Amino acid sequence: MFNLAVFVGLPLFLLNLFYGRCELREIPADYEPRFWEYENQPIKQLKMKYGYGSMQRKHEKCMAFGHQSAKNYFWRIKEERIHHLMFERQDYKAWYYIPYQAKWNNLSHQLAEKTIFNRDPIHMVRQSNE
Repeated sequence: MFNLAVFVGLPLFLLNLFYGRCELREIPADYEPRFWEYENQPIKQLKMKYGYGSMQRKHEKCMAFGHQSAKNYFWRIKEERIHHLMFERQDYKAWYYIPYQAKWNNLSHQLAEKTIFNRDPIHMVRQSNE
């Protein structure tokens, strides 16, 4: 545990000893400071430069994420409405449309009539072995 304290504490101590707190001074008119240069301690500058990143960039990423989420929500609602109307009106072949042939429809109606009226139930049909 002591070794860890030495390895972490010694560089911090030396950094603060030799560099100390940053001070304001005049800069040229055409120079624009980087975002980490606004911090007043060298350790905080290192954290901002290599760790956290620019606050402006974070804000822009957050705003872009919110904008994209709003667009996705809008289009998801539109798509649900379109699928609902297509299903309701049955006027377009979409994911719920199942094509079939008329002969299968007729066969199912015949089988349904036989079982409903109990004239010739399907399970009672004899098969001839002749």
